[in-house]
Amino acid sequence: MNSRTGSNGSTERHARFLLVAAASLCSFLLGTPIAHADNGGSYWVCRVTGADGKDYNSDIFTGPDSGFSSFPAAFGQFVKAKYDVKAFQGSPTCTDYGVLGQAQAHDALKGYASYGTAVMTGWKFAGAEPAAAAQPSAAAPSATQAATNELYYVCTLSIGLGAKPYYVSDVSGPTQLPPPAITLAFRKYVAAKYNLGPLSTAGSENCPYQSSAADAQKLKQRELATAPAGYQIIDTGWKYGQ
Repeated sequence: MNSRTGSNGSTERHARFLLVAAASLCSFLLGTPIAHADNGGSYWVCRVTGADGKDYNSDIFTGPDSGFSSFPAAFGQFVKAKYDVKAFQGSPTCTDYGVLGQAQAHDALKGYASYGTAVMTGWKFAGAEPAAAAQPSAAAPSATQAATNELYYVCTLSIGLGAKPYYVSDVSGPTQLPPPAITLAFRKYVAAKYNLGPLSTAGSENCPYQSSAADAQKLKQRELATAPAGYQIIDTGWKYGQ
């Protein structure tokens, strides 16, 4: 996905190929057009939980895949400055939904907005964030951490049909795999284990990362304790590679 994937570039390219192929097939079968990011980049959503217990969410924005190294810090600085947040419960995370992921990003943000603790900041990365560039957030992954890809993922999959399940994974990591590989594996596992059938491609999945196992565990516990309004939480126990 970006310069941080190193030897996993082939894995990433394969994952992206599968995403594009799947989206194209769905579009062909359903007769619906595929929305692409206007600037050729991917669709992103950032979020972070403050020490005040509130969940701060960005708006949907587009940007390059290399944004993993800059978007979280910029969003964290924005939240601290605008909302006077002194500290975060975990690192700010920004999820890359890909160039075809506008609808998926919209569904994810809609789910986040339904949380009772949600704060919709309206923030978008504008390409020039002087404060964030000069003073990276202490809670965001450092450049060294980003370079070594020591990431820990927690995945969720929400399906707003039937019993409205909200599937939550265990912590996966440390790993150097890019988000698309983790996301695809989680959806495939959930579809098979819970016999989703026609719903195997429905809903919205999300696999945000943290820079430490401890922060990832906190994220997992928060997901297990607070689902979008009206959804039933299902703890899958899934980890990448099982």
